[in-house]
Amino acid sequence: MKNSELIVLLKSFDKKELKQLDKYIRSPFFNENPKLIELFEYLMQFAPKYNSPYLERTVIFEAFFPDKDYQKNKGLDLRRLISQLNKLVEAFIDYVMINQKKHQSILKAYSLDYYKKRGLDKHYVKLSQYLDKEKKGYIDVSVEYYYRKRFASLKDYNFFSSKDLAKATNKLKNSVEYLDIFYLLTKLQSTCLILSSGRLLRIEQDQASIMDLLNNTQKSLYWKNPLIQIYFYAVSCLLEKAKEADFEQFRWLLKEHVALFPIQELRQLYVYAKNYCIQKTRQGFFEYNYTLFELIEIELEQGIIYEQGKVLDSYFRYIIRVALRLQKWDWVKQFLASHEDKILSSHPKEVFQFSQANLAYHQKDYDQVLELIKYDNFKNIIHQLSCRVLLLKVFYDTEELDLLEANINSLKTFLYRNKLISTRQQNQYKNFANMLHQIQNTAPKQSERIDKLLQKIDDTKELSQRNWLKEKLEELR
Repeated sequence: MKNSELIVLLKSFDKKELKQLDKYIRSPFFNENPKLIELFEYLMQFAPKYNSPYLERTVIFEAFFPDKDYQKNKGLDLRRLISQLNKLVEAFIDYVMINQKKHQSILKAYSLDYYKKRGLDKHYVKLSQYLDKEKKGYIDVSVEYYYRKRFASLKDYNFFSSKDLAKATNKLKNSVEYLDIFYLLTKLQSTCLILSSGRLLRIEQDQASIMDLLNNTQKSLYWKNPLIQIYFYAVSCLLEKAKEADFEQFRWLLKEHVALFPIQELRQLYVYAKNYCIQKTRQGFFEYNYTLFELIEIELEQGIIYEQGKVLDSYFRYIIRVALRLQKWDWVKQFLASHEDKILSSHPKEVFQFSQANLAYHQKDYDQVLELIKYDNFKNIIHQLSCRVLLLKVFYDTEELDLLEANINSLKTFLYRNKLISTRQQNQYKNFANMLHQIQNTAPKQSERIDKLLQKIDDTKELSQRNWLKEKLEELR
């Protein structure tokens, strides 16, 4: 029972949601079986961990069916009861999701059918007018606004077709227009996803089709729609030969029309903008780090990056890296101080401690780094790897050559023995260790060897700390 589908569902609820679920189960409107209330009360005794021996099926069966034998019954009565409660909990989830404010317009649109069927014309017109003035702020994804408007317009067409032909015709035209906008936005949105994750997912990209889409979008009747323009420029920025003017227009439109989007969608759009900057920095345009940092600051100000009031650990580390790259020591200190309890991670203290160590390294406070990153104290494998790499950087900078060589070998052994590290990550860190070993054995002014190693770094696809390695090589010139 501990690992049953029902228990897994119950574990997903917080205290507030469990209270709501309790009210739902006790409501005779939703549940007329008192046995389900009793089973729910029984299970709640063991929340939130649900790991008691009293959750064994035989024990629960005896508590609820004392007059029956478990073996003879084969636990069928209990299974039936658990199944019914599981369905009730799933129905509660449906009820909660459907009744969220963002879904109210589509639910109300269905109510139009009721008013039409019952001949309640005044009620129908009143609700139809309300839906027509609906604000986009209620929607979950901006594109869906046009789908819902089309949905409501079709219902209006059916209603007015036997009452007012002019209105019916107008509603039908509206439905076609909303469908066109919905289709165009969906196509642009999907193209963004393909371009941004195509390499990772190995999705083939038909460049000719993408260019046709962009050309047709600019010629479209709906070109002045800001959503269409934003997604047009998002696609343009994700192309291999993206133009700087397109990126600047994309940035400006995002800033001007931030209120059009829910947080989730806005977050994704900022990912596209940041990806453009990242590509430019990889091409050697360091100044785009400043643009990237500006985008991060906007995300922080607008609350775009927060999930449940916290920053995802991987992005938290990334923010620190970008700021340190620009030597914004004071900004990093303030960010760490204000976000110590805002890290969304299974090991938030480790993320925070490593970030402190990373700041200390950039400020050349090597003693502080060594104090903060005793990697044996880190439980997360990625954090352990990050600590090992940071230690190697400290030993290289302080010319502790024996410690450097010993820790390079230690890192290789760690990678070989640890099967939980992905092949890609193994290659990245192995290549880093090998490259660092070669740099360590390179004497200053060996221009030919330095050039070969720099080329090797550029040619190595899977490599951790690429920029740092190149920096150290340049210092040897």
